[in-house]
Amino acid sequence: MNYFAVHKQSNTIQRVISSSFTPTNTDNTTFYPATDGRLSQYYARLKFDTPIDIYSIIGKPKIPEILPLTPEGKIALTDYVLKHRQHETSEAMASAWRVSERTIRDILSKLTTPLPLATLQG
Repeated sequence: MNYFAVHKQSNTIQRVISSSFTPTNTDNTTFYPATDGRLSQYYARLKFDTPIDIYSIIGKPKIPEILPLTPEGKIALTDYVLKHRQHETSEAMASAWRVSERTIRDILSKLTTPLPLATLQG
């Protein structure tokens, strides 16, 4: 199998290697599988462009808009909602935590504990 050896900070392809096993990433280099089609693109562009950005050949990974929460994250989010529910909208809290507004609304609907008296007076 062929792999692109890519400089981590610049995302430029340093070289192509062939290996029977997946190479181990280092502090400076990340390895991406290089299919025949991507190799053809690389070699065609190598004649005209140097350096070549890996994301000009493969698609950039998409970061999901909504991230799944761990159990610890759910507890932390519930605490956050409890503290900020009076002065932040559901939309703002959802955006800050990268969760859906429905998640925030579900937490709000389950909150039955009134705010502490000190918070109300403060």
